[in-house]
Amino acid sequence: MTKVEQLIYEDGLADGKTAGRAEGRAEGERRLGSLTLSLLSEKRYQDLERVSKDAGYREKLYQKYGI
Repeated sequence: MTKVEQLIYEDGLADGKTAGRAEGRAEGERRLGSLTLSLLSEKRYQDLERVSKDAGYREKLYQKYGI
């Protein structure tokens, strides 16, 4: 691989990583928003506070609600 090809390849990788991170953030925000609405609709305010601090509990509730 030539130096130019290597630079083009590395630039493509960087662009892909940036796009992947943006997609991941958007998906995370969508999931958290969905969980928040579910907990608010059930008046589970203490659980809402807990999921904001405890990633393990948040994941457990994602599974419970199918999010």
